[in-house]
Amino acid sequence: MDYKVITAPTPDNRPVVDSVFKEACRVHHTEHDSLLQNLQEAAVDLIETDTGRLLLSQTIEFKIPSFPSNGGEIICVKTPVTSITSILYTDDSGTSGTTLATSVYELDDYKEAHRIKLKYDQSWPSGTEIIVKVVAGYAAIADIPPRLIEAIKQVGAYMYKNPDNQVHSLPTFVDKLIRPTRIRRYVPSYE
Repeated sequence: MDYKVITAPTPDNRPVVDSVFKEACRVHHTEHDSLLQNLQEAAVDLIETDTGRLLLSQTIEFKIPSFPSNGGEIICVKTPVTSITSILYTDDSGTSGTTLATSVYELDDYKEAHRIKLKYDQSWPSGTEIIVKVVAGYAAIADIPPRLIEAIKQVGAYMYKNPDNQVHSLPTFVDKLIRPTRIRRYVPSYE
């Protein structure tokens, strides 16, 4: 399931402080500063893609064709979700952009991936073209698991030292850092 970034993290908001990232890459000059920033962005992207997590707080939206049947849950496309901004849908009369009342649903952040579930004694309306907008990513850089911070540094250092790596494989220890944080994704059919 795809998603769209509505409000991206600020460009200067990076999980690893530039000086720490440079040290991990063993660079002690300023000639490659912009390259190192690009490598850190690439490392973050790689880790986010591999784990199913967003590291930096951002607003995203994703679409599902209909509400889950039998009171099921909406599984969020990325974790962690810190809040639900809105759920819009097209109602039975064909009115698009109908806002689902917050009294109907709540965030379940005990399971990974995070889910949106019905509150007690509620049911999903009949509707189509559901657009779910959430704030996802860790609320603060300090909340990012240390193993992912270390993976960012190691991936960046690896890419810096191996610019011509045609295999595009990462060292085993990086995989071992990332593995416990991967979200096993089950994509339900909402039809």
